[in-house]
Amino acid sequence: MRQWRTSHPVRAWALATFHQHKQRGFKLMLSVDDIEKIALRTKVCPICGRELEWTYNNKQQGGKPESPSLDRVNNEKILTIAMNLMNSG
Repeated sequence: MRQWRTSHPVRAWALATFHQHKQRGFKLMLSVDDIEKIALRTKVCPICGRELEWTYNNKQQGGKPESPSLDRVNNEKILTIAMNLMNSG
């Protein structure tokens, strides 16, 4: 499984994001495929301009500051974790 996640980081992130939102009870109007399509066209954070870090690392709980995060306000954007935390706080 880890090898697949390493080979398909965007799809793995889309699946994990979808399931985490559902588990936490968040209303999500996007499918896994929708999330993946948005992710594939998002190379940098639209707020800070930093390149998104798609590498999979299960040892770093919560990800790196440049790891992708589905915008908590606008689910059609992908930000860095750092920017998403700042915007929602």
